[in-house]
Formats: sequence, C-alpha cells, structure tokens
Amino acid sequence: MNYWLIGFSVILLLIIIWFIRLEIKLSRLKKINAQIFSGTNAQNLEEALCFYTQEIKKMKGNLNELEQFCDQLNNLAKKSIHKVSLVRFNPFSDTGGNQSFVVALLNHHNDGVVISSLHGREGTRIYAKPVLAGKSKYNLSTEEIMAIEEATKHKK
Repeated sequence: MNYWLIGFSVILLLIIIWFIRLEIKLSRLKKINAQIFSGTNAQNLEEALCFYTQEIKKMKGNLNELEQFCDQLNNLAKKSIHKVSLVRFNPFSDTGGNQSFVVALLNHHNDGVVISSLHGREGTRIYAKPVLAGKSKYNLSTEEIMAIEEATKHKK
C-alpha cells in the first residue's frame, strides 16, 4: 500500500514538473506572439506575415528613394565649393603690410576660381581666373599657384 502511495506521489510530482515546464514554454510563446502581432490588426500568423511583407516592400521603396536622394546630394556636393585657401602677401616693396591676397575656391574636382586682390597706393585691383582640374588657362602668379596648391591639399 505504501508503494502505491509513493509511486503515485512520484508520478504526481513528475506531472507537476511537466506542467510547470509547459507553462514556461507557453509564456515564452505568448511573448513571441505578442511581438509578432504588435502593430497589426492580424488575427493569425498568415495575416501578420502579409502585413509585414507589405511593410518591408514599403521600406524597400523608401530606401531606394533615400539612396537616389543621397546620390543626388553627393553629386551636388562634388560640384560645390568646399576647398578654400587664402594667401596674403605684399606685392609692392613700397607699401607695408600684407594687404593683398589670393583666394582659391575649388570643388571636389579642383574646378573653381582663384580671386586675386592687389592693394597699392593708387587703389586696389581685383582679378578672377577660372580653374579647371587645379590649372588655369591664364598665367598664374606665384601666390595664385600657392593658393590653388593649398586648397587642393584638402581631402576630396
């Protein structure tokens, strides 16, 4: 009689352990289920998968638009002036100070302009020369060459 009671108790204990284990698994599945169905009105897994498939397609479309926009911005940035240098100098020995200057304004391809301002007693003269690939078809002064070289040292 005691053996039956011990055997029954062991079987009951194993059933309780098995039940607790099933409850833990069910709790985990409910959490996963809640994550899957959150943000949807889906009633079953098939509806949820359809909903998320549509969302992924929308996101892919948005991502493609963003990539195109980034490409446009990148192309625009390459054409924009972002390499700048300034060289001050004194072109005439009879005037004091480095009041004359050269400014180089270049883009990604080293295209742009070099602007020179020569300050003297009689006035100030300003010259602008186009620059293509770091060179100009016009004769460049030493200071203009220095300004272009300094600007081209900036990272592309």
